[in-house]
Amino acid sequence: MTGGLVIPAQGYHTDPVALFRGRMPIDSNAMRKLPDSERRVAIAYKASTGEIMPPSAKIIWPFLCNK
Repeated sequence: MTGGLVIPAQGYHTDPVALFRGRMPIDSNAMRKLPDSERRVAIAYKASTGEIMPPSAKIIWPFLCNK
């Protein structure tokens, strides 16, 4: 325990936006080392109309978006 937090030994912090890349790495330190072109991520979302953009998305932003 560190300051009231449980931190696993040799643990990694996952960058939640990196999940949208669809490939590894997804931990924050490794993401920082990637070139800018590989760090840019298109975020899939669900519009207030219910439409998912892009339609083939497997993971979407967890909040509705106005289009």
